Amino acid sequence: MVASEPKWWEKHDEDDLSGFDPYSLTAIGMEWLDDTGRESIEHSAPHSLQRAQALAAWLEHRYAFRMIADCMTSMVERLLKHTPSNDFWKIWVVCGSPTTQTIRVTEPGELVVQLDYDPSALLHASDLERKRALIDLIEAASRVAERQSDTDLSNLRKACAEVREQGYRNEWIWGEAISPNGRIARIVVSHDTISLKIYALIFEPDGALIAKKLLIDERPYGSDVWHRHLGDIRWDSEERAVFVNNHDGRELYIDI
Repeated sequence: MVASEPKWWEKHDEDDLSGFDPYSLTAIGMEWLDDTGRESIEHSAPHSLQRAQALAAWLEHRYAFRMIADCMTSMVERLLKHTPSNDFWKIWVVCGSPTTQTIRVTEPGELVVQLDYDPSALLHASDLERKRALIDLIEAASRVAERQSDTDLSNLRKACAEVREQGYRNEWIWGEAISPNGRIARIVVSHDTISLKIYALIFEPDGALIAKKLLIDERPYGSDVWHRHLGDIRWDSEERAVFVNNHDGRELYIDI
């Protein structure tokens, strides 16, 4: 059995990582303050059913927005090129309505960009409409940050442009394994704003696809989806590949 290929985050352009700066990698997060929902909570009587319902709705809306946004933020993160170190390692795009567009750098090194935007309509929008709006928000946040600081986030906008060029399709190869006879078993993740799917694809040495199996289809997906589902791929024989969950050891078989 041939060892699996490195995962995408294990790869680097240079073999020597002695001078590698973790701050040259930028994480992106998006939050929704949902001021309207918060006001409903504040105007409700303490310990009342109305207050409990308002709180539940507020939490549900904010969580739903984070899950929707994760589809595009993860794609932009993956397309971002290494850049010189900044004073932050993560960018938070915080949406509120109404609010002043401001930025600040928190103590742990997170750049917070607050935008005057109410994303409530995105909860009922199509997958493509959501993706377009999210990429527009990330670009807008980069320009606000640049106007109010000496930060250069042009690389972030280039990643957003790549997302558009790729049709907003957030798909990537998680890992692959090659059998002794050269067959390739590949794990592909397809991530949209509604669901997360994990496929196994089997190719002949000449590149011909001979098998495809949907392993996971989770909707809506939780923030721990990676921990619960992703794992390694290996060959048991020339006729069977096995996907092994790293969390619980569960095995899914792909027979040819």
